[in-house]
Amino acid sequence: MLHANWVCPCHNSRIICNQIDTVGNFCHHQGIYPIASLSFEAMHTDFQAIWIDNDSIKAKKSADAMENIVRGLDGKLNRHQATSAIGILNREGEQDVDEDLWVLLQLCEQFRLATDGFFDIAALSGSRLRPAYILDSRRRRARLQKGIMLDFGGIAKGYALDKCANLLRDEFCITQALLNFGGSSVLGIGSNPNGPFWKVGTESGEEFSLKDSALSISGRSRNGREHISSHGKLVNRDMDVAVTGGSAMICEVLSTAIYACPEKARDELISGFDGYKYRKIQR
Repeated sequence: MLHANWVCPCHNSRIICNQIDTVGNFCHHQGIYPIASLSFEAMHTDFQAIWIDNDSIKAKKSADAMENIVRGLDGKLNRHQATSAIGILNREGEQDVDEDLWVLLQLCEQFRLATDGFFDIAALSGSRLRPAYILDSRRRRARLQKGIMLDFGGIAKGYALDKCANLLRDEFCITQALLNFGGSSVLGIGSNPNGPFWKVGTESGEEFSLKDSALSISGRSRNGREHISSHGKLVNRDMDVAVTGGSAMICEVLSTAIYACPEKARDELISGFDGYKYRKIQR
């Protein structure tokens, strides 16, 4: 589980990211920074964001836009929800899909091949038949192979973070922000105004410095249950895996794959992704 600290050198104060749910001013020795923040539940966890914006009207619009993105993706990718796009696809076996799901299905197959199958959205299926689905580009339609069930739990949060970051940068001209999704995926835009980067730490004491970069950590769930499957088997290791790099989505994919794969294969796996690094975190 990750925590992100906003440190004020004037008062030596520290605020944990998941406790921020209001809009206010944080002191700095060179002036006052207007902080906008957002917190809500989605994808069975919490989404939090803080960013610098001195326009309260624009901040409200950007907050609403981020929440729409995340909740929209949650409504499409939640396999436990019968009416979601992936719920319907898993049940019916064939379905026309919208742009988000179409892009994700293409990306996920590319990531499966690039990670030698250690990232696989069909890993929880009874069938080992791969590719797990067929895409009809003329109709933008997906058809699952027999016995396949898809789960986007190893990519959805990162995909949502990247979309929110692009929105903040491109549509609202935000240059300093920190987005935290579920305590396992974090993305920093620019730097903390109180320092050269966003400082992010784990409960075990590991620290990371983010500046226009992301971090994802994969491992056992907080209750100790295995939740990452590798080639049809649940994985249980005595450590977590942290991956840093430019894209939150790719970090999440790689942290899942590197946790799942044998230790001897990890360096070779990540070498195919320029600019990405991993670190083992012992429990």
